[in-house]
Amino acid sequence: MNHLFSDLRYGVRMLFRKPGVTVIAILALALGIGANTAIFSVVHALLLKPFPFPELERIVAVWDESQRNPHNEVSVGNYLDWRAQSESYEHLALYRWWGVNLTSNGNPERMQGFLVTANMLDALGMPPMLGRNFKAEENEPGKDSVAILSYGLWQRRFGSDPSIVGKTIQINGEARTVIGVMPAEFNFPRGMEILSPLAITPEMKSNRGNHSYLVIGRLKSGVSLAQAQSEMTTIAAQLAQQYPENNTGLSAGVYPLLTDTVRPYRIALIALMCAVCFVLLIACANVANLLLARAAERSREMAIRAAMGAGKWALIRQLLTESVLLAVVGGAMGILLALWGLELLKASLPGDAFSFVPGLRNLGVNYFVLGFTLGLSLLTGILFGLAPALQAAKPDLNESLKEGSKGTASASRSRLRSALVVAEVALSLVLLTGAGFMMRSFLHLLQVNPGFNYENVLTMGVQLSLAKYPEAPQRVAFYQELDRRLHALPGIEAAGFVNNLPLGGSNSSSRFLIEGIPEPPPGQRFSGRSRRCTPDYFKAMGITLLKGRSFTAEDQPDSPPVVIINETMAQKFFPKGDGMMN
Repeated sequence: MNHLFSDLRYGVRMLFRKPGVTVIAILALALGIGANTAIFSVVHALLLKPFPFPELERIVAVWDESQRNPHNEVSVGNYLDWRAQSESYEHLALYRWWGVNLTSNGNPERMQGFLVTANMLDALGMPPMLGRNFKAEENEPGKDSVAILSYGLWQRRFGSDPSIVGKTIQINGEARTVIGVMPAEFNFPRGMEILSPLAITPEMKSNRGNHSYLVIGRLKSGVSLAQAQSEMTTIAAQLAQQYPENNTGLSAGVYPLLTDTVRPYRIALIALMCAVCFVLLIACANVANLLLARAAERSREMAIRAAMGAGKWALIRQLLTESVLLAVVGGAMGILLALWGLELLKASLPGDAFSFVPGLRNLGVNYFVLGFTLGLSLLTGILFGLAPALQAAKPDLNESLKEGSKGTASASRSRLRSALVVAEVALSLVLLTGAGFMMRSFLHLLQVNPGFNYENVLTMGVQLSLAKYPEAPQRVAFYQELDRRLHALPGIEAAGFVNNLPLGGSNSSSRFLIEGIPEPPPGQRFSGRSRRCTPDYFKAMGITLLKGRSFTAEDQPDSPPVVIINETMAQKFFPKGDGMMN
């Protein structure tokens, strides 16, 4: 221990002896370690620990799986059969997105809600912070008028009122009783602000063609993912035989919730982590070169210490101590740079990103990230300091003592410095090439034609209350009046309605048959993404029809039904251009 403190004191003196070299080395290391710390904190928050749920490895997402798509939404009927027949799950829960208009305690506000089965929070392993969980009977029609609030909504709209449980709020024009508030860290499903029970009707149970629900489950203790997958494959095969009309060609896929959630951005973050590792390696090579040059100047010092009885290990330990000191100081500065960079990143993100990207709220430098930075700093110090230390620890006593106070570069040291320069150039080329490919991909994305003109186009969401507008004619009349008023506003060239915005993340699918083409067998029915829109939608979006006409006011519910198809469908089913009027 005494040797260690002695080495530390001497190392600090040596760092101050050449302040210019020390500052350059620390800055290079701070940039490399800071970049790694910042990106690792993102990786930790988004990939490693995005959810606060206990035993996260037991929570899985279950999808309908087909040859075309391994991640299809599920029907209520299939879910109920899975839950009844499976032995792998402690809890298997169903949920779906729910557009919510909250009119209580302030101005009307549209927000993200979810309808869930009563065991949803049990599957996640996180009960409400205030109040109680849902009861099984609340999934029955007429018994579902309760709600659980997110922590953020409870704070923002209800002033963190501890007596909110038991009070009534207005959701979509209907009274619902608040029975609970979730903890602040609860962040599933993404963007959730209100949870309510899903009222499962007999029609929902029998309609196996309506695949618009999501499923998560908690595996029983000791059940592996492979066991659950094998069981679900067997159940899905039985359902395909039992319900060939809707289940032919469908299996079931079981995925860890963590893997399933981070799938869209996992590869990008890993690639980014690799890139900043290259930056750190380049910094290490730079600092190693500086230390080699410095070691040449200290060859006489090393020779004298060796002549006085200092062993090779003592010399290596002293030089590595100096390297680690450099790295630790660089790491401390790197943490400051990482904190600054993360604050810039959070400030540049849209506000709703923190609700829709799990783990983003936890972005920052926590104890785990600090431990990573400390370990990385120590490893970095050894990495860039080992080669110079090994070189300096075997001085030629005769030559070094003859040279006076200045050392000369030996052949082996010159070869090592050349190798480090080659390594720097190679790493820089790899990094530059990767950046070039990324920039080219980004430029290609900018040149992609989305099929519509987004300049000067504004959007808003409208969700009508079924309690206030229970009949279709009432809803049609509302939208017609809204359309008329929008067109009357000054500066409005066109206004249209559509049920799902392009690139908005939501889609509807429709099955179809084509006159003159034989009906496919079950499981191979024609289907495609579909949208419903008003006549002026195409004008508002700047979409030009290639052939035929747009919708008009004459296209009413009691007139012959018409559709507009895209070019891809026309080429696939009507290659001769004879699709009009089919």
